Amino acid sequence: MYSFGGCIHFQNNSGGDKTPLVASRLYRNGTDELKCSQRAWKGTQKDGGEDVLSYNGTVNLVAGDTVVLQYYIDDNTIDFTSNAVFDNPVAYTLWLIRTGSLID
Repeated sequence: MYSFGGCIHFQNNSGGDKTPLVASRLYRNGTDELKCSQRAWKGTQKDGGEDVLSYNGTVNLVAGDTVVLQYYIDDNTIDFTSNAVFDNPVAYTLWLIRTGSLID
């Protein structure tokens, strides 16, 4: 059993106010959506405005499993980026922590 979590950073660099829909989810092995990983945000962002979409939950993983972050946005003027004040801005984070094993 693993706990997972993370965040996605996005910024409006369009030159005007926007109201984007930003969504994300995690997939195990390309087919199974991880419960509680599905998140969405829709709101007005000022030009240059930044927001963060976070998620967390638990999942049973075994050796060989893959976990992929999938994202969706309905406005191509929104960038996945973090504040450029840092030398190495991070657009997204995914962490996994082994918390134990399932008992049959």
